[in-house]
Amino acid sequence: MFSHLHAVVAPAPAAVFAAPDDWGAGQAEGPLAARVGRAAREPARETDRRETPPADRRYGGPQPFARLLPGG
Repeated sequence: MFSHLHAVVAPAPAAVFAAPDDWGAGQAEGPLAARVGRAAREPARETDRRETPPADRRYGGPQPFARLLPGG
């Protein structure tokens, strides 16, 4: 299905491990914040890198909803 849809499966991590030392530190900056930032940047960078594919015009573009109804 992913191949048919020309989807990209990125090896970006889906989770960030928080060690016991990370909790209660009360720091906005630190190892946990760095890991969260890196995990957020990786898929964003991959999304920005991709080009938008050209629109598929085989069917003449979007159809008005009224035309799709019976009698339209």
